[in-house]
Amino acid sequence: MGSCQSHDHHHDHHQHACAVPPQLQLAYYVAVLTLVDADVKPIIPLIKAHLSALQRNGVQGVLVLGTNGEFPHLNVRQRQQYLEVVVGQNMQLKTPLRMMAHIGASNLADTLALQAHALEQPGVQELLLMPPFYYPATELNGLADYVNTVLDRQPDDVPLFIYHFPKLSGVPITGDLLRACPRLKGIKDSSGDITHVRQLRDEFPELVIMAGTDYQLINCDEAGANGIISGLANVVPHLLYQGLAQPSSDLENGLLALRTVAKSAPKPAVLKTILNVLGLADCADTLPVLPVAPLPVSVAQTLLNDFNRQLEALEDRGIIPSLNAH
Repeated sequence: MGSCQSHDHHHDHHQHACAVPPQLQLAYYVAVLTLVDADVKPIIPLIKAHLSALQRNGVQGVLVLGTNGEFPHLNVRQRQQYLEVVVGQNMQLKTPLRMMAHIGASNLADTLALQAHALEQPGVQELLLMPPFYYPATELNGLADYVNTVLDRQPDDVPLFIYHFPKLSGVPITGDLLRACPRLKGIKDSSGDITHVRQLRDEFPELVIMAGTDYQLINCDEAGANGIISGLANVVPHLLYQGLAQPSSDLENGLLALRTVAKSAPKPAVLKTILNVLGLADCADTLPVLPVAPLPVSVAQTLLNDFNRQLEALEDRGIIPSLNAH
């Protein structure tokens, strides 16, 4: 991202966004689901189909093994193997998607091992670091030392993003930390707080800000974000593309309604259930693998009915196009 030129002279905050079609103000990434079998082995045909479907529906990049990718539930080797498969399948696309690999772990040794491995993978342009969690390093100097240790091993041409998701990590990313780690090129802000995005933009004009959001597209653009990283887009990539290409409050309200359904149970389980029904991938076997258990049939059916009802309402009003699934 850091090497890309501005595509919008009226929005200085977009100067670092990756190369995007002129109709999109914001870079468009998806936090992809982790599609593995009962032995935690990557299901290659499903990964291939999923990446291809995302690309056909306007997605520009993917975040691998983030929160929606259930990263805490895979060990280091499983994460490395999964990343290798996604990289391999992505490189086979006619136009490969940009790739951001998450390397955060609860200890430094695992983080450094994941970092070294990710830097060896072709087509991985950015890395994302969640700070250590469970016993979070909330003392500034200790946290800055941790981040700078990772940065010491990071080449200048591969941006390292810091992950701001205090609800899950317990570690808010503050302005003081960013000043103590000036080599950080960007941040993934999953707080859902548009005011925080605006504060970051005002205080750090060069920082690349990727908002972890499924619906606040207009606000993110106005607040100064460079792009979005959406989990909901795993199942409705065309809707997020539409929301970025032709922003409207009607569509954002529809996306919020869909997100509400998706978050009414563990989100990865809901999204995998929807993905299966949409025919993009049969990932029913992946659900029992991780601590996110499969949804009871009655719960899954209710969620699907609610989700489809919201989709149909948008389609009936002519707000959205159809999914390019083939």
